[in-house]
Amino acid sequence: MGLQLGKSLNERGVTAPRLGVLVSRGATMAKWKIDKLDLEKYAKLQSKVAIQRNEIARLTQVVENLMVQRDQLTKDLQWMRGENQ
Repeated sequence: MGLQLGKSLNERGVTAPRLGVLVSRGATMAKWKIDKLDLEKYAKLQSKVAIQRNEIARLTQVVENLMVQRDQLTKDLQWMRGENQ
Protein backbone atom coordinates (compact mmCIF):
# COMPACT_ATOMS: atom_id res chain seq x y z
CA MET A 1 0.00 0.00 0.00
CA GLY A 2 1.86 3.08 -1.24
CA LEU A 3 1.21 6.66 -0.25
CA GLN A 4 -2.18 7.68 -1.63
CA LEU A 5 -2.49 11.44 -1.74
CA GLY A 6 -5.87 13.11 -1.53
CA LYS A 7 -7.65 10.25 0.20
CA SER A 8 -8.71 10.05 3.82
CA LEU A 9 -7.51 7.26 6.08
CA ASN A 10 -10.84 5.45 5.73
CA GLU A 11 -10.71 5.71 1.93
CA ARG A 12 -7.24 4.12 2.04
CA GLY A 13 -8.57 1.22 4.09
CA VAL A 14 -6.85 2.31 7.29
CA THR A 15 -8.97 2.04 10.39
CA ALA A 16 -8.06 3.49 13.76
CA PRO A 17 -9.10 2.18 17.17
CA ARG A 18 -11.01 4.30 19.66
CA LEU A 19 -7.94 5.94 21.20
CA GLY A 20 -7.24 8.03 18.13
CA VAL A 21 -4.25 6.28 16.57
CA LEU A 22 -3.26 7.56 13.15
CA VAL A 23 -1.12 5.85 10.55
CA SER A 24 1.17 8.13 8.57
CA ARG A 25 3.72 6.87 6.02
CA GLY A 26 3.96 3.47 7.69
CA ALA A 27 4.53 4.86 11.19
CA THR A 28 1.92 4.76 13.91
CA MET A 29 1.40 7.96 15.84
CA ALA A 30 -0.87 8.42 18.84
CA LYS A 31 -3.07 11.50 18.98
CA TRP A 32 -4.08 12.14 22.58
CA LYS A 33 -6.30 14.67 24.26
CA ILE A 34 -4.80 15.44 27.66
CA ASP A 35 -6.75 17.34 30.29
CA LYS A 36 -5.42 18.69 33.59
CA LEU A 37 -5.97 15.45 35.54
CA ASP A 38 -4.27 13.46 32.82
CA LEU A 39 -1.32 15.87 32.90
CA GLU A 40 -0.94 15.28 36.65
CA LYS A 41 -1.10 11.51 36.14
CA TYR A 42 1.38 11.84 33.28
CA ALA A 43 3.79 13.83 35.46
CA LYS A 44 3.55 11.23 38.23
CA LEU A 45 4.18 8.42 35.77
CA GLN A 46 7.12 10.28 34.25
CA SER A 47 8.58 10.70 37.74
CA LYS A 48 8.07 7.00 38.48
CA VAL A 49 9.70 6.06 35.18
CA ALA A 50 12.68 8.31 35.93
CA ILE A 51 13.12 6.71 39.37
CA GLN A 52 12.93 3.23 37.84
CA ARG A 53 15.40 4.19 35.11
CA ASN A 54 17.86 5.46 37.71
CA GLU A 55 17.47 2.30 39.78
CA ILE A 56 18.03 0.12 36.72
CA ALA A 57 21.18 2.09 35.88
CA ARG A 58 22.45 1.73 39.45
CA LEU A 59 21.79 -2.01 39.49
CA THR A 60 23.44 -2.39 36.08
CA GLN A 61 26.60 -0.74 37.44
CA VAL A 62 26.54 -3.03 40.49
CA VAL A 63 26.24 -6.10 38.24
CA GLU A 64 29.10 -4.88 36.05
CA ASN A 65 31.31 -4.37 39.13
CA LEU A 66 30.43 -7.85 40.40
CA MET A 67 31.32 -9.34 37.04
CA VAL A 68 34.73 -7.63 37.14
CA GLN A 69 35.29 -8.96 40.67
CA ARG A 70 34.23 -12.45 39.60
CA ASP A 71 36.67 -12.36 36.69
CA GLN A 72 39.48 -11.25 39.00
CA LEU A 73 38.68 -14.00 41.50
CA THR A 74 38.61 -16.57 38.69
CA LYS A 75 42.04 -15.41 37.53
CA ASP A 76 43.34 -15.60 41.12
CA LEU A 77 42.00 -19.15 41.53
CA GLN A 78 43.54 -20.21 38.24
CA TRP A 79 46.88 -18.73 39.34
CA MET A 80 46.65 -20.50 42.73
CA ARG A 81 45.97 -23.83 40.96
CA GLY A 82 48.85 -23.21 38.58
CA GLU A 83 46.58 -23.22 35.56
CA ASN A 84 47.59 -21.35 32.44
CA GLN A 85 45.41 -18.50 31.37
